[in-house]
Amino acid sequence: MNQRRKLSNLIIDRKALTRLSVPFLTLAALSIAIVLTIQWRILDTLRSIELHGLENLAAINSLLRAQEAVTLIGTIGILVFCVSCLVLWIIFSHRIFGPMVPIRRHIEKLIEGDYTTRVHPRSTDEFKDLMNDLNRLAEKLGGKN
Repeated sequence: MNQRRKLSNLIIDRKALTRLSVPFLTLAALSIAIVLTIQWRILDTLRSIELHGLENLAAINSLLRAQEAVTLIGTIGILVFCVSCLVLWIIFSHRIFGPMVPIRRHIEKLIEGDYTTRVHPRSTDEFKDLMNDLNRLAEKLGGKN
């Protein structure tokens, strides 16, 4: 139960988070494709050039080192990109959809007939006016009963 609660605090709205993730996943796939294409081109170049003998050993070693460098730099770059995307997903999820959670809970309480609850906006909430309007609505509905 405690683990589930912690996970739900990280992911606020799964559908919205999925929509946000599409551009990031597309860029990650494109990055992987570029690294693999560069590796393939280097190996293809090595195969197509018929380098034989000790005099061409330096050229072969240079191409192999270039392939290793591309693989290492590409792999590190993709890992950094994926970690930063994960962090950005969490930040965007909380920043964009975080204020909606207390609003939804407050509306559910209003639907159930509990007009005593109030939603407390933070000073940085974009929906601060909406939250205040919902509180005024709850006060008016509570006064009628």
